[in-house]
Amino acid sequence: DLIAARVYMRHTEADFFTALLQTTRLGGQYVVNLLSPADQSIPVNPYSQTDYYKNGDYIQCAASEVSRTGVDVSSHQQGIDWQQVADAGVEFAIVRVGYRGFTDGDIFPDTTAEENIRGALAAGLDVGVYFFSQATSVQEAKEEAWFVLDAIDGYSITYPVMFDWESITTEARTDEVTGPEMTEFARAFCAEIENAGYDAGVYFNQSDGYNSYDLRALRSYDLWLAEYADAQSFAYEVQLWQYTNQGAVPGIGTAVDLNLCYRDYKN
Repeated sequence: DLIAARVYMRHTEADFFTALLQTTRLGGQYVVNLLSPADQSIPVNPYSQTDYYKNGDYIQCAASEVSRTGVDVSSHQQGIDWQQVADAGVEFAIVRVGYRGFTDGDIFPDTTAEENIRGALAAGLDVGVYFFSQATSVQEAKEEAWFVLDAIDGYSITYPVMFDWESITTEARTDEVTGPEMTEFARAFCAEIENAGYDAGVYFNQSDGYNSYDLRALRSYDLWLAEYADAQSFAYEVQLWQYTNQGAVPGIGTAVDLNLCYRDYKN
């Protein structure tokens, strides 16, 4: 712990007490990342918590050149009026196109995917998509990517295609999957997506970002963080931040996830 704190102090100029607290919270992977060669490490978070502010119901980042508001949706949100959503200031949507079951492992389409993609595009929103993965092998992760590519063929998808692998709290076929395996599954999925000409990325919460994924192995892909707070505090730089799952947006009759995007994908 003392060595980790000294490394943290050297790279951040923090005092010893702060360095000890931070390295304990972030874990050894953070220090390993700091010691990695520059071309192999993950850039650290360039923003402070004081950079964030509320613009009505949406969070913005004053220090970012790009600060765009978006939603991510699935069949849990029924009957969306996308023009109302656009008129309410939402600029992009990330739509679930499918998921893999956590018991039998079958792949299922999201029943509202096509409707949501078409509706969001017609209202002038930029669109990305995600797949809820329960892959247990690299081959299954590739199959999920192929499913997504088939589902979005012919649509103008300008935001990333995201791999969303999450642990299930009930008994699941994925219970024994390890962090290194998750990393390999994400890489396999993203490689297929990127080879098809789309931006690819990985969705995760802070726990998986620190303790499961080796983000250095995913550094060439976009990162989408779930952290429900008024300011983003993850140690590493991300391109998208999901900051609440209880957002209220005109045109959507249920609570919805709200996101902030730091990157201009259109350019």
